[in-house]
Amino acid sequence: MGSVSKLTKLVPALALAAGIYTPNLAQAADLYVEPPIIEVPEVKASGGWYLRGDITYDFHKSKGAYYHPAGTAFEEQSIEDSWDFGLGVGYQINHNFRVDVTGDYVFAAAWRGTSWDSNFVCPGLYPTGGGTVSTGTEPGTCRGDDSTSVSIFKLLGNAYVDLGHWSSITPYVGAGIGGAYVMYDDLDQVLTGVGCCGATYDQGYERHNGRSSWRFAYALHAGVSYELKSSWKLDLGYSYTSIAGGAMADYVGGSYPQAYDEGFTDHVIHAGLRYQIW
Repeated sequence: MGSVSKLTKLVPALALAAGIYTPNLAQAADLYVEPPIIEVPEVKASGGWYLRGDITYDFHKSKGAYYHPAGTAFEEQSIEDSWDFGLGVGYQINHNFRVDVTGDYVFAAAWRGTSWDSNFVCPGLYPTGGGTVSTGTEPGTCRGDDSTSVSIFKLLGNAYVDLGHWSSITPYVGAGIGGAYVMYDDLDQVLTGVGCCGATYDQGYERHNGRSSWRFAYALHAGVSYELKSSWKLDLGYSYTSIAGGAMADYVGGSYPQAYDEGFTDHVIHAGLRYQIW
């Protein structure tokens, strides 16, 4: 009986202790808070070196050409369009600004022109009314049909501004300045006498040695790039290029220039790839 009495007295004491300590334990449990999970966003590099390669199509336009010293202008001149291939190395300074140096080889394009010499004097002919005309006394015109081809190496330093980034697409504008090495093949000229007593006849054929020279050049660019992968970008664009004038060809049998061009303007469409090195 004594044991039962003691147990009866112990149960209320245990219940009282449980009532006292249970809230304290709950409060202690409430004090524990799981630490927040902090996600660190991926930060892409804003700069770095890159390589580029481009295939382009050039729509050429000649600014004019002439013979010196008479200043006889070529008429009905034309130059064909051509392809070119370019390589370059550049640096992405930040998300919105980059620079590069490019070298482009423009494959040979055919050039043709027609020149006239109204001071030409025809040799002796037999006029319709009979008799003869002494050599050098019959006025007329000499027509020259000229043809050659020209290839160009363009070396430009360029700067670009990215106009914003939408998903993987980045439009840009830019400008470049540098030089162009213009290389002419020999200029072939077929001479024809016109208007000598109503006659037309071949005068002969001349070949002028072609000239090559460095000239000033500049370009304006616009385009859009598309990110294929983290290090690869597809680049589609347009460039307006202007090249200064210079010598085309020498005098026949001489080593100094006779024919000159006044330069070129090119409308260039290009497609290429840029590879971010690091």
